[in-house]
Formats: sequence, structure tokens, C-alpha cells
Amino acid sequence: MVLGFALVAEGISLARAVRQTRAEAGEADEPHLRYVRRSRDPTTKTVLFEDTAAVAGVVLALAGVALSQVTGNPAWDGVASLAIALLLAGVALGLGHQTYELLIGQAARPEERGAMEEIVGGHADVEAVVELFTMVLAPAQLMVAVHIDVADHLSGDDVERVTAEIEEQLRREVPSVAHVFLDPSPRRDRAAAR
Repeated sequence: MVLGFALVAEGISLARAVRQTRAEAGEADEPHLRYVRRSRDPTTKTVLFEDTAAVAGVVLALAGVALSQVTGNPAWDGVASLAIALLLAGVALGLGHQTYELLIGQAARPEERGAMEEIVGGHADVEAVVELFTMVLAPAQLMVAVHIDVADHLSGDDVERVTAEIEEQLRREVPSVAHVFLDPSPRRDRAAAR
């Protein structure tokens, strides 16, 4: 009876979590599982994983109790308990792996990085993108630091204009960009030749 009630309650919670993440995936125009896997929001993953583990744990407990009753062997209860422990350990490891990069400063996704390189490198007054670094600060916030080699004929005011244009375009075309640091400096090979 208690396990049945727990299964219903946890099932409702899981259904709500799935519905919410499906809606978020739809807004992001991504398939559901891909959205959950790539999400930078740890609460999205935590709620979904926890609810899934809870439903699976209750099902395992029900199976253990049922097998104990049917066979008369109480060892099935113990087997179900061990299976639940392994399930919870697996979920903990999975969540730890999923959030690890967020804790140490995950970089932008490849498509975001590609868009940034295209924006910066595509500016008429930029000779080359020397280095581009990104770091996730929050689920929807990226920090971007870029060393750029600008055209030699630019004055100080021109360089300020170019960096302002690039920063504005980065923020407009890659919405997750929150902080931009642009460093106009020549490529090493050009700097050594001077």
C-alpha cells in the first residue's frame, strides 16, 4: 500500500519534470534528451534524475517485496535493496559527471564558439583571431575573452570603435554572452617581426 502510494506520488512528480523539460526543450528547439544532456542548468538535471531514480527505486522495491511474497524467500528484499543502492550511486555519479564541467569552468558549446569566431574574425578591421577563451559563469551566462589582431592602419579611436562593434554583435547574436573582454594585440609572428 505504502509503495503503491509512493509510486503514484513519484510518478506524478516525474511526469511534471518531464513536461517542464520538454517545454524548455521546445523553446530551445532541441530534442528532449539532447536538451537535458546539454543543459547548463543543474536543477533541470537534478530534478529529472532524482524523480526518475525515485520511480525506478519504488519499482525495484515493489519487485523485491512481490518476489519475497511469491517465493517465500526474504532474500529478494535484500536484492532489491542492493539494486536500489546501486541505482542511487549511479544517479549520483551521473549527476556529478554532468555538473563537473560547470564547477571547473566549462567552455562554450562548439556551435557557440564557432559563432563567436565567425563574428570576431568576420569583422572588416580584424586581421585574425589570435586566441578565444570562453567560460560558463551561470546557466545562461558566458564570459568571452578574445585576443584579436586588428588592421595596422587603425587609430586608437578606431580600435575602440571596432571592439565596441564586436562586443555589441557578440551580445546580439550569441544571447548567452554576458561579459566580453577584447584585447587587440598582434599575432606572435607579427609581433616578433616588428
